[in-house]
Amino acid sequence: MVRLSLALLSVILSSLSVDALPLSLQTSLAIVEIEQTLNRFSRSVDTHDYSILDTVFTDDAIANFADGTELYNLTTIKSALQAGLVGMISQHALSTQQVEVNSALQQASTVSYLQGTFFGQGNLTGQIYTTYGQ
Repeated sequence: MVRLSLALLSVILSSLSVDALPLSLQTSLAIVEIEQTLNRFSRSVDTHDYSILDTVFTDDAIANFADGTELYNLTTIKSALQAGLVGMISQHALSTQQVEVNSALQQASTVSYLQGTFFGQGNLTGQIYTTYGQ
């Protein structure tokens, strides 16, 4: 049995042209990249580092929240999250991520289940709010 370290695998893959990889491997790499993008959203919100959102959303993004709120464009999304999470510590957990990529690698769709737990600080100490959704 041959085991490759992640570092070695990364070196091998970076030395290859993505176009030269078999389609199934290209699809797998695309899926991992999409999952990492979803994970960066959680990290951005939990660390209050909203600059990370620049690597998650395009400038013309639309955010749809479970309560029906829709936010238009990256600047508005960042501002709303920043204002809404003042005084909160949060932990977001993503699970059951399903990513489908079309055969030409031109389009993808994803469903990911999310649980966000928010812990109040200061005058909100002791308050916990949990959200669930896709």
